[in-house]
Amino acid sequence: AEVATVKAALLNTQLQQVGLSGDSAKTQELEEKLSKYTTQVVELKEQLASAMEEKKILNIRLADTRRELEATDERHMRTIEQLRSKLRQFGEQTPESPVNHEEELMTKVWNLEEERNLLRNELEGQQVHWQAQLETEQ
Repeated sequence: AEVATVKAALLNTQLQQVGLSGDSAKTQELEEKLSKYTTQVVELKEQLASAMEEKKILNIRLADTRRELEATDERHMRTIEQLRSKLRQFGEQTPESPVNHEEELMTKVWNLEEERNLLRNELEGQQVHWQAQLETEQ
């Protein structure tokens, strides 16, 4: 109802401006154009609403991913501290052969750091992907 009122007002204004209030062919042409533009505006508003909702969802997912990354970092730090503690304890017990065990623990630490970096890279890739998609939608 509101769209029809706006259409009629715009049509009357245009007809009065060009002095064609009695020309039915021009009136019909203007009505068709107005209808086309109104439809386009409605479609664009729907697309905008959809894009905004997608952005909201993506922001929520991004926040969840960030929290998970923070939790992973905390677990990683605890694991490193536990491994260092074990390494210190082991070093005190058998000073003659700590090299092999130290290397093993350092390898585990390195692997955990590599896994953390991979997760960070994946997160950044997702952020870039969704941001690009969002910008494309807009």
